[in-house]
Amino acid sequence: LFYPRQHLSPRIIWMRSFEDTYNPLMAVRVAALLAKKYPDFAMVMAGRDDGMLAQTKALAAQLGVIEKISFPGFIQLSQKQEYARTYDIYICTNRIDNAPVSIIEFMAMGVPVVAVKTGGIPYLITDNVNGCLVMPDDEKAMAEKIDMLINNPELCKHICANAHTYSRNYDEALVLQKWNAVLQLNRP
Repeated sequence: LFYPRQHLSPRIIWMRSFEDTYNPLMAVRVAALLAKKYPDFAMVMAGRDDGMLAQTKALAAQLGVIEKISFPGFIQLSQKQEYARTYDIYICTNRIDNAPVSIIEFMAMGVPVVAVKTGGIPYLITDNVNGCLVMPDDEKAMAEKIDMLINNPELCKHICANAHTYSRNYDEALVLQKWNAVLQLNRP
């Protein structure tokens, strides 16, 4: 499902498990920066608790954004699709990762991605081409990229179109063809 966007609002999706590897505290700090500028700011932080949910909620309360963030827990595909339809930007704050499938999923659904430049993520995203990249733990840069997308509909439209095209590289049929080609090459 692809959800075209005419313009973006400050409605953010963060979806990982609540543990240090995925840096949920950075997402809350991004929320605090955006909430100062956008009174209608909202964020959903979806994922299972792997030890940091209470700390994440405590930071949200301390920074005054607890009422602007919903915590639905682990979500199923249908819920993810609903969030992709009703929220406008996906953020990835991971400290470590290889090639997060969630990034490809949100690209395919037409949700612009703002992610940290770590692990394999820069191999998936070209900054300002099919998504936006910032340095790890730089909540100010991430908030600025989100602000740029909200205030530049043409750039956002361009990024979403490129991201959707890029996501097709991960289509099941295409991946299967590549695996078949590799397996044929390795036959004696």
